[in-house]
Order: sequence, then structure tokens, then C-alpha cells
Amino acid sequence: MVSTNRKKTNKKKTKRKKDKFQLIKKACKQFDKPIYLMRHLHTDANLIADSFIGKTYKKLRGTKGGSLKHYLPVIPGLQEPSISAWGRNDGKKLANKYGITKVKHNHYTIIVSPLVRTWISALLFIRGLMKHKGFILTLLIAPLIEIKGLTGNTPLLNSYQRFKDEVKDNETVKFKMCDNINRKKYTCTLKDIVENTDKRDQLSITDMYSKFKTNKNYKSIKDGGMSIDESLLMLSTSCKAEFKHMKEILVYSHSGAIKNQLTTLDVSKEQINSLNDINGYAIIFTIRNNKVKIDIKYP
Repeated sequence: MVSTNRKKTNKKKTKRKKDKFQLIKKACKQFDKPIYLMRHLHTDANLIADSFIGKTYKKLRGTKGGSLKHYLPVIPGLQEPSISAWGRNDGKKLANKYGITKVKHNHYTIIVSPLVRTWISALLFIRGLMKHKGFILTLLIAPLIEIKGLTGNTPLLNSYQRFKDEVKDNETVKFKMCDNINRKKYTCTLKDIVENTDKRDQLSITDMYSKFKTNKNYKSIKDGGMSIDESLLMLSTSCKAEFKHMKEILVYSHSGAIKNQLTTLDVSKEQINSLNDINGYAIIFTIRNNKVKIDIKYP
């Protein structure tokens, strides 16, 4: 005999899954383009989790090359994790691997989190697509926050300068941020991010990082922040015009946030576990026969 409490629990779980699925479905319909949800590339923080001593020794022997700084772990609280040498190498062919093609005028928009590892992943992704030719990249920062951790899941102001150092002379990178978020209506306004400003439709770099700290929507899910499907629906509702030149909606987020999202959908534990330690995998959402189809692509 099934207890009443168990029935109520099952109903709540079913409703939660349905609600989560409906948000993704609405976002897919409103964007009317495939959504590529990708995990950021391998970082120097991953060195610890992936056996720092063994893997670093092999890399330093020159199997893939790269600067020594891309092999060293960060000190939590002082520096955000950056993309490691092999993360950079593995990211070179992702755009072609996933069937992403060039767009007119070489202007791309990619949704990213407030953490610099997603910014660099997006930059390397488009650089690989363009094969080192010039481009314009708009990074649209949305609430796609990773859970708290010991290896630097807090946005730090000094990361902006570190990112600027990554950009080459023939590459132009612009920033926009979701602000004035209405979580009930899934709406927001976009603010252009510039180094210094006193205009209402713009935010300075310092003000942006201040909002990351104080705005509840930019906190981790455990601390009341937004889930991925909430953010995607919000962007498809308020910011669809930003992607009119794109053939796909490209998103860079974090493994913990992505896996948390997948657990609310009809994705098996085996498939979710297969994503462990995979560089830049892609979860692709499309609409087929009024249903959301989920494909997983590996590098």
C-alpha cells in the first residue's frame, strides 16, 4: 500500500519536472533556433580534480604545449580559474565539430556566465571557427552561476583585465549584462558594459561586479539564484533581437549548473555521468513535433 505522503511527493516531483521542461520548451519556441548549451573548457582548477600530478607531468613534457601558467592551479579567492593549455587545444575544433557555421559580417553573440572561464571559452570557440581571422564578439552575461566551490566560483574584478589580455588585435569583444530582472515575468533589460560611464543604459565594469555580489539572481541555485531554463526563457522573452544574426543560440555555462538542469529533464543518470570531465560538450535543445528534443554531442 502506497502512503499518502509518498503520493504527494511523487506528484511534486512530476510537476517540478514538467514545469522545468515547459520553460525550455517556451525558450526554444521563442528563439526559434537550436540552443547549444555548452560546458566551459577545461580549466586550471580542474587540474586538482583530475589528478594534478599525473596529468600535469604529461603535459609539461610537451604533448600539447602551451604556457606554463596554463598548467598551474589558482589560489581560491585571489584569482578565478582560467582555461588550461589542453582546454585551449581541445577547443580549437569545437565549432566545426558541432556544425556551427560562420555568419554575415563576422559578428557573433554568445550567452555566458559572470565567470571568466566562460568568457574565454566563448572567445576560443569563435576564434577556432574563424581560424584566427578578425571578428566581433558580444558576450551577453546572464545568471548561469555554478554552485559554490573551493576552486573559485566567485566573480572577481581582476578577471576583467585578465580577459582583456586574451583578446588579440583583430578581435573586438563587447559586453552586455542582464539587469532589472523580473523573475516572475521572465523579463530583463540589457545594459552595455563599459569601463567607465554615467549613462543610465550602461554599467561600468566596477558596477557590474558589484551587481554580481548583491543581486540574488546572480547567486548559485542553492542560494536562490536562477536556473538555466529560467535564464534562457528570460533571454528569449526580452532579448531575442540580440540573436537575429545568429543561426544558433550559443551558451557557455558550468558542469554543475548544466547537470542540475538535466536532472529535471528526461535525461538518464548514465548520460549525465558520461559528461564528467568532458571539455566543452554540447547539450542541444530543438523543437520537433511540438516536443523538445535533447541531443548530447561530445568533442
